[in-house]
Amino acid sequence: MWDLLTNFDYISHLYLLFTTADGPGLIYWDGMVGHSGKNGCCLYCGVWTSYLFSSTHYYPVLLCPHDHIVAGSELHDFNVFNLPEGGSSNYGNNLKKIVFVHNQTQWDKMKTETSLMKPPLILGLHPTCSLGFPLSITTDIMHLAGNISNLLLSLWNGTIDVAPNDDCALWDWAALNDRNVWIAHGQDVENAGQHLSGPYNRKPCNIANKINTQYKRLGSFNFTPLVSPPCFYMVSPL
Repeated sequence: MWDLLTNFDYISHLYLLFTTADGPGLIYWDGMVGHSGKNGCCLYCGVWTSYLFSSTHYYPVLLCPHDHIVAGSELHDFNVFNLPEGGSSNYGNNLKKIVFVHNQTQWDKMKTETSLMKPPLILGLHPTCSLGFPLSITTDIMHLAGNISNLLLSLWNGTIDVAPNDDCALWDWAALNDRNVWIAHGQDVENAGQHLSGPYNRKPCNIANKINTQYKRLGSFNFTPLVSPPCFYMVSPL
């Protein structure tokens, strides 16, 4: 490279520390199958997941559901306080399995087994120019506040998609399913916003009025960890 100020040519040894992206974007960096794969962890930590009957979508289940036995799913619990570290030692061997397949059938099988699709772009760099793989990949926390808010609200309202043998009407925690309770909860959320200090920037609006247009990012961030616990506690039967 040429430095205009000093009129010198020099070699710049760039170093790639971390790559960041949302879930769909990360698969172009890391060559993995994404969050719905058998190993959907962005850090390739080795927490294998489970899937429903007649489905190819895997879900990260840390506690094995009762009476749920599906061939190909891992059927043991993971301690949330002692999860495997990122960068599974099996990554190198699993990548070789993908690279050396000979046909589409083998590739499909290895993709499911390893949750890898192809070598990552980062391997094109010199080994001294990055942390290596998968240690240089970061987790997808870009949409964390909004996703958690949507998940909790769908559980509390009993509107989440469920299996045919499940009934949201029987859920004790679906306390916001009652329209009158939902409207009152929305007003409680709006009233609670005035007690947030200035650094939180945006106070949550009445969620019963804004739910169809979705909360903005800051509104979701403030609602989920700060306002929703005390407001939901007042109406929850648990």
